[in-house]
Amino acid sequence: MTSTGKLAGMYVWGDLKKDQAKRERFSLDEEGHFLVGAAIGVGPADLERADLLVSHGCRVLVIDSSHGACKPVRDMLRALKQKYGDRVDIIAGNIASYASAKYLLEDETAMPDALKVGIGPGMLPKIYFL
Repeated sequence: MTSTGKLAGMYVWGDLKKDQAKRERFSLDEEGHFLVGAAIGVGPADLERADLLVSHGCRVLVIDSSHGACKPVRDMLRALKQKYGDRVDIIAGNIASYASAKYLLEDETAMPDALKVGIGPGMLPKIYFL
């Protein structure tokens, strides 16, 4: 992430192995480790998946849903925020409208750190950090 809070890039492990000389351009945590993120859904098993991911160093969770502005996404946001507080950044999506963004941002106990905007095949999603 850049100093302005914009996502700078996402990397694939094969690319990282080839590009160690460019390590200073990678997204690293405070300890110099790669910043790790993973997607979860909104089902009961996804809370357990989040626990496993975070316990193994995941610092960013993406709640990935075809319709991000829904009660299950907001419930998952609330559960994750209560459990991890600020230790984990949470991105919620997919959304495509102002109303959807407003729905996800109006509950202060379940506010995401970023929104994933874009729906449909061929759509390049954009991440907006709050």
